Amino acid sequence: MARMGQRRCICSEPERCLRIVNRFANLGDKRRLAYFIIRAEPKEPKSARKPAFAAQAAHTAKQREVVLRHLGRATTALVSKHEAEGLRQDELRWSAIHLHPSVLAQLGEGEKLPSSVSSDIATSVDEQGFSYTLHDRFMKSCFVGGSVGSYAVAPNYPYAAAEEELSLRERASSMQPHSSAETSASSSSSPLSSSSTTASGSTLGGDPKRRRVGPEERRLVALLGQYTTKKKNKPQKNITSRPRTSHGSCCMKTTKS
Repeated sequence: MARMGQRRCICSEPERCLRIVNRFANLGDKRRLAYFIIRAEPKEPKSARKPAFAAQAAHTAKQREVVLRHLGRATTALVSKHEAEGLRQDELRWSAIHLHPSVLAQLGEGEKLPSSVSSDIATSVDEQGFSYTLHDRFMKSCFVGGSVGSYAVAPNYPYAAAEEELSLRERASSMQPHSSAETSASSSSSPLSSSSTTASGSTLGGDPKRRRVGPEERRLVALLGQYTTKKKNKPQKNITSRPRTSHGSCCMKTTKS
Protein backbone atom coordinates (compact mmCIF):
# COMPACT_ATOMS: atom_id res chain seq x y z
CA MET A 1 0.00 0.00 0.00
CA ALA A 2 1.25 3.46 -0.84
CA ARG A 3 1.14 6.52 1.35
CA MET A 4 1.31 10.01 -0.15
CA GLY A 5 2.65 13.23 1.29
CA GLN A 6 5.48 14.46 3.47
CA ARG A 7 6.66 11.29 5.18
CA ARG A 8 10.01 10.05 6.35
CA CYS A 9 11.69 7.21 4.52
CA ILE A 10 13.27 4.42 6.55
CA CYS A 11 16.39 4.58 4.36
CA SER A 12 19.84 5.47 5.67
CA GLU A 13 19.65 9.12 4.57
CA PRO A 14 16.05 10.23 5.24
CA GLU A 15 16.80 13.97 5.06
CA ARG A 16 18.48 13.68 1.68
CA CYS A 17 15.63 11.45 0.56
CA LEU A 18 13.04 14.04 1.63
CA ARG A 19 14.84 16.80 -0.27
CA ILE A 20 14.66 14.67 -3.41
CA VAL A 21 10.96 13.97 -2.81
CA ASN A 22 10.26 17.70 -2.48
CA ARG A 23 12.03 18.43 -5.74
CA PHE A 24 9.92 15.80 -7.51
CA ALA A 25 6.84 17.37 -5.91
CA ASN A 26 7.79 20.72 -7.45
CA LEU A 27 7.80 19.00 -10.84
CA GLY A 28 4.32 17.62 -10.17
CA ASP A 29 5.43 13.98 -10.29
CA LYS A 30 2.92 12.34 -7.94
CA ARG A 31 4.32 8.85 -8.41
CA ARG A 32 7.59 9.87 -6.78
CA LEU A 33 5.67 11.07 -3.71
CA ALA A 34 4.45 7.59 -2.86
CA TYR A 35 5.65 5.67 0.20
CA PHE A 36 5.39 1.91 0.63
CA ILE A 37 4.94 0.06 3.90
CA ILE A 38 7.50 -2.56 4.82
CA ARG A 39 5.35 -5.57 5.52
CA ALA A 40 5.89 -7.52 8.73
CA GLU A 41 7.65 -10.84 8.58
CA PRO A 42 4.85 -13.36 7.94
CA LYS A 43 4.28 -16.02 10.54
CA GLU A 44 5.26 -19.58 9.78
CA PRO A 45 2.31 -21.03 7.84
CA LYS A 46 0.50 -23.84 9.56
CA SER A 47 0.56 -27.24 7.88
CA ALA A 48 -3.22 -27.17 7.65
CA ARG A 49 -3.17 -24.03 5.56
CA LYS A 50 -3.98 -24.19 1.89
CA PRO A 51 -1.03 -23.94 -0.53
CA ALA A 52 -2.22 -20.51 -1.67
CA PHE A 53 -1.76 -19.09 1.83
CA ALA A 54 1.72 -20.57 2.08
CA ALA A 55 2.63 -19.09 -1.31
CA GLN A 56 1.36 -15.66 -0.26
CA ALA A 57 3.39 -15.80 2.96
CA ALA A 58 6.50 -16.81 1.01
CA HIS A 59 5.88 -14.00 -1.49
CA THR A 60 5.57 -11.40 1.29
CA ALA A 61 8.69 -12.69 3.01
CA LYS A 62 10.72 -12.54 -0.21
CA GLN A 63 9.53 -9.02 -1.07
CA ARG A 64 10.42 -7.85 2.44
CA GLU A 65 13.86 -9.46 2.27
CA VAL A 66 14.65 -7.86 -1.12
CA VAL A 67 13.57 -4.39 0.02
CA LEU A 68 15.62 -4.51 3.22
CA ARG A 69 18.68 -5.95 1.49
CA HIS A 70 18.73 -3.19 -1.12
CA LEU A 71 18.09 -0.45 1.43
CA GLY A 72 21.11 -1.66 3.38
CA ARG A 73 22.15 -3.10 6.72
CA ALA A 74 21.51 0.10 8.67
CA THR A 75 17.89 0.14 7.51
CA THR A 76 17.47 -3.57 8.26
CA ALA A 77 18.76 -3.05 11.79
CA LEU A 78 16.52 -0.01 12.30
CA VAL A 79 13.42 -1.87 11.10
CA SER A 80 14.20 -4.80 13.41
CA LYS A 81 14.64 -2.40 16.33
CA HIS A 82 11.36 -0.59 15.66
CA GLU A 83 9.45 -3.84 15.25
CA ALA A 84 10.87 -5.14 18.53
CA GLU A 85 9.67 -1.93 20.22
CA GLY A 86 6.19 -2.46 18.83
CA LEU A 87 6.15 0.44 16.37
CA ARG A 88 3.14 0.31 14.06
CA GLN A 89 4.01 -1.34 10.76
CA ASP A 90 2.56 1.53 8.74
CA GLU A 91 5.21 3.80 10.28
CA LEU A 92 7.93 1.81 8.49
CA ARG A 93 7.93 3.13 4.94
CA TRP A 94 10.30 3.53 2.04
CA SER A 95 10.07 6.13 -0.70
CA ALA A 96 9.31 5.72 -4.39
CA ILE A 97 12.44 7.74 -5.22
CA HIS A 98 14.34 4.47 -4.74
CA LEU A 99 12.54 2.88 -7.73
CA HIS A 100 14.06 2.80 -11.19
CA PRO A 101 11.84 4.68 -13.71
CA SER A 102 11.05 1.45 -15.58
CA VAL A 103 9.71 -0.10 -12.37
CA LEU A 104 8.03 3.12 -11.27
CA ALA A 105 5.98 3.01 -14.47
CA GLN A 106 4.49 -0.31 -13.31
CA LEU A 107 2.77 1.21 -10.25
CA GLY A 108 -0.93 0.40 -10.17
CA GLU A 109 -3.96 2.42 -9.19
CA GLY A 110 -3.38 4.38 -6.00
CA GLU A 111 0.39 4.12 -6.55
CA LYS A 112 0.29 0.46 -5.54
CA LEU A 113 3.41 -1.63 -5.97
CA PRO A 114 3.17 -4.38 -8.60
CA SER A 115 3.24 -7.90 -7.22
CA SER A 116 6.36 -8.60 -9.28
CA VAL A 117 8.70 -7.25 -11.95
CA SER A 118 8.98 -9.09 -15.24
CA SER A 119 12.23 -10.71 -16.27
CA ASP A 120 12.52 -8.36 -19.26
CA ILE A 121 12.31 -5.23 -17.10
CA ALA A 122 14.64 -6.65 -14.44
CA THR A 123 17.19 -7.57 -17.11
CA SER A 124 17.01 -4.08 -18.64
CA VAL A 125 17.43 -2.40 -15.25
CA ASP A 126 20.36 -4.67 -14.42
CA GLU A 127 22.07 -3.97 -17.74
CA GLN A 128 21.89 -0.23 -16.98
CA GLY A 129 23.97 -0.85 -13.85
CA PHE A 130 21.20 -0.93 -11.23
CA SER A 131 21.61 -4.32 -9.61
CA TYR A 132 18.99 -7.01 -10.19
CA THR A 133 20.32 -10.50 -9.49
CA LEU A 134 19.06 -14.03 -9.05
CA HIS A 135 18.78 -13.25 -5.34
CA ASP A 136 15.87 -10.95 -6.19
CA ARG A 137 13.91 -13.53 -8.15
CA PHE A 138 10.82 -15.24 -6.79
CA MET A 139 11.01 -18.97 -6.34
CA LYS A 140 8.14 -21.23 -7.38
CA SER A 141 7.16 -21.61 -3.71
CA CYS A 142 6.15 -17.93 -3.56
CA PHE A 143 4.53 -17.63 -6.96
CA VAL A 144 1.26 -15.71 -6.55
CA GLY A 145 1.07 -13.70 -9.76
CA GLY A 146 2.93 -12.47 -12.80
CA SER A 147 4.96 -15.18 -14.46
CA VAL A 148 7.39 -17.81 -13.33
CA GLY A 149 10.86 -16.28 -13.17
CA SER A 150 9.63 -12.80 -12.21
CA TYR A 151 11.42 -10.61 -9.67
CA ALA A 152 10.56 -8.78 -6.47
CA VAL A 153 10.32 -4.99 -6.54
CA ALA A 154 13.77 -3.75 -5.55
CA PRO A 155 14.60 -0.22 -4.32
CA ASN A 156 17.85 -0.18 -6.29
CA TYR A 157 17.79 3.39 -7.67
CA PRO A 158 20.51 5.33 -5.78
CA TYR A 159 20.18 8.86 -4.48
CA ALA A 160 22.73 10.08 -7.02
CA ALA A 161 20.72 8.64 -9.92
CA ALA A 162 17.51 10.28 -8.66
CA GLU A 163 19.32 13.61 -8.28
CA GLU A 164 20.76 13.37 -11.78
CA GLU A 165 17.31 12.59 -13.18
CA LEU A 166 15.92 15.58 -11.29
CA SER A 167 18.57 17.94 -12.65
CA LEU A 168 17.77 16.92 -16.21
CA ARG A 169 14.03 17.18 -15.72
CA GLU A 170 14.26 20.51 -13.92
CA ARG A 171 16.34 21.87 -16.80
CA ALA A 172 13.76 20.60 -19.29
CA SER A 173 10.97 22.13 -17.21
CA SER A 174 12.70 25.51 -17.19
CA MET A 175 12.94 25.35 -20.97
CA GLN A 176 9.23 24.69 -21.48
CA PRO A 177 7.51 27.44 -23.53
CA HIS A 178 5.23 29.68 -21.46
CA SER A 179 3.73 31.70 -24.29
CA SER A 180 0.15 30.58 -23.68
CA ALA A 181 -2.05 29.57 -20.77
CA GLU A 182 -2.96 26.40 -22.67
CA THR A 183 0.67 25.28 -22.86
CA SER A 184 1.22 26.06 -19.18
CA ALA A 185 -1.88 24.14 -18.10
CA SER A 186 -0.90 21.16 -20.22
CA SER A 187 2.57 21.05 -18.70
CA SER A 188 1.34 21.30 -15.10
CA SER A 189 -1.38 18.70 -15.49
CA SER A 190 0.94 16.05 -16.87
CA PRO A 191 4.64 16.54 -16.10
CA LEU A 192 5.53 13.34 -17.95
CA SER A 193 3.13 13.75 -20.86
CA SER A 194 5.92 14.98 -23.11
CA SER A 195 8.03 11.90 -22.51
CA SER A 196 6.79 10.20 -25.65
CA THR A 197 7.83 13.11 -27.89
CA THR A 198 11.04 13.37 -29.85
CA ALA A 199 13.86 15.87 -29.43
CA SER A 200 12.24 18.12 -32.03
CA GLY A 201 8.92 18.21 -30.20
CA SER A 202 7.56 20.27 -27.31
CA THR A 203 9.69 18.58 -24.67
CA LEU A 204 12.61 20.94 -25.23
CA GLY A 205 10.63 23.96 -26.41
CA GLY A 206 11.36 26.37 -29.23
CA ASP A 207 11.26 25.96 -32.99
CA PRO A 208 13.09 22.72 -33.96
CA LYS A 209 14.11 24.29 -37.29
CA ARG A 210 15.91 27.13 -35.53
CA ARG A 211 17.22 25.31 -32.49
CA ARG A 212 20.02 22.74 -32.34
CA VAL A 213 19.51 19.90 -29.88
CA GLY A 214 22.56 18.97 -27.85
CA PRO A 215 23.61 15.49 -26.57
CA GLU A 216 22.49 16.26 -23.01
CA GLU A 217 18.99 17.07 -24.18
CA ARG A 218 18.82 13.93 -26.30
CA ARG A 219 19.80 12.01 -23.17
CA LEU A 220 17.00 13.72 -21.26
CA VAL A 221 14.43 12.69 -23.86
CA ALA A 222 15.67 9.10 -23.64
CA LEU A 223 15.45 9.19 -19.83
CA LEU A 224 11.92 10.58 -19.73
CA GLY A 225 10.87 8.13 -22.41
CA GLN A 226 11.31 5.29 -19.91
CA TYR A 227 8.16 6.44 -18.10
CA THR A 228 5.78 5.71 -20.95
CA THR A 229 7.58 3.54 -23.49
CA LYS A 230 6.56 -0.09 -23.25
CA LYS A 231 9.21 -2.61 -24.12
CA LYS A 232 8.53 -4.98 -26.99
CA ASN A 233 8.55 -8.69 -26.27
CA LYS A 234 11.97 -10.21 -26.59
CA PRO A 235 13.65 -13.49 -25.55
CA GLN A 236 14.24 -13.56 -21.82
CA LYS A 237 17.80 -13.35 -20.59
CA ASN A 238 19.15 -14.98 -17.50
CA ILE A 239 20.38 -12.49 -14.94
CA THR A 240 23.56 -13.65 -13.32
CA SER A 241 24.40 -13.29 -9.66
CA ARG A 242 27.47 -11.21 -10.48
CA PRO A 243 28.33 -8.45 -7.98
CA ARG A 244 27.39 -4.94 -9.06
CA THR A 245 30.01 -2.24 -8.61
CA SER A 246 28.84 0.64 -10.77
CA HIS A 247 26.20 1.90 -8.33
CA GLY A 248 26.41 -0.37 -5.32
CA SER A 249 23.70 -0.57 -2.70
CA CYS A 250 20.87 1.86 -3.34
CA CYS A 251 20.98 3.68 -0.06
CA MET A 252 24.49 3.29 1.27
CA LYS A 253 25.73 6.59 2.66
CA THR A 254 28.13 8.45 0.41
CA THR A 255 30.96 10.75 1.39
CA LYS A 256 32.16 13.73 -0.53
CA SER A 257 35.80 13.78 -1.57
